[in-house]
Amino acid sequence: MVRLEPQASPEAGPADRTASAGIASSRPEQNVLPVPLGEGDRQHQESHSEAAFWPAVDDLASHIAAGRYEAVAVILDHAATMADPGETARAMISCRTRGLDEAVEHLLRNASYRDAREIMAIARSLIGAQYPSTAEELLERATAGEQGYRHNAY
Repeated sequence: MVRLEPQASPEAGPADRTASAGIASSRPEQNVLPVPLGEGDRQHQESHSEAAFWPAVDDLASHIAAGRYEAVAVILDHAATMADPGETARAMISCRTRGLDEAVEHLLRNASYRDAREIMAIARSLIGAQYPSTAEELLERATAGEQGYRHNAY
């Protein structure tokens, strides 16, 4: 009787090929990534949610829930127009992650009034944190001439 071993598919990863070849391993399964950490493999960096955490998001959510919209507007205006670009990007990401879509709109709208270099820095931070669509929204608003009209959702 001929015993057939399962064959590894061309898409199978190293662990799949090892298992299908009948080779037992005493080590736990490891994924070998193609880019060494020293060369900037972002899979080993802090997670996007950790990198993008904005401490004020909890206070913001509390103010929204309590209907304190003046406080919400103050927090969002500061984050959009006066905070450093990295903090502005973190605010956008944290609000988007929490489902605070109107807050994200407020941030995008008001951040589009900033200096072009600051807008580019915000966009660069958003892209680096894997939020390219938010960066694109910001750049579209900044270049579409939307700066002539400032509207607060809160």
